[in-house]
Amino acid sequence: MKHTLVAALAITGFAVPAFADDIVINMTAANSTQQILEGAETETMRYTGELVQGPESALTVVPGTYLGPVISVNTGDSIRVNMQNNLGVDHTTHWHGLDVPDAADGHPKDPIADGDSRDYEFIVRN
Repeated sequence: MKHTLVAALAITGFAVPAFADDIVINMTAANSTQQILEGAETETMRYTGELVQGPESALTVVPGTYLGPVISVNTGDSIRVNMQNNLGVDHTTHWHGLDVPDAADGHPKDPIADGDSRDYEFIVRN
């Protein structure tokens, strides 16, 4: 069953349903190290992720690499990504390949402060 976002209305006596998520992912941006070339490890910034709700195919972890997990969604899926920033600096997340609302697009004017988190919620339109 697919869900849609319902705008909230402040009318006494009426309950407005919350955003219903087909897919929920906890994602963390953090500093790490990775063996890229022979010799000393390279300092990297990387994402790690955990699928909380949804089909197993929605999140693919690429083991043994600094590359972040791959998120696979379908048109019409509603998704929530709980993004935690543990990088030591402000951080933005841009969703390459997805048509998302401006508030979720990772614009530099909307950073997540170090140690803070943000929930990105949107319905996949493309």
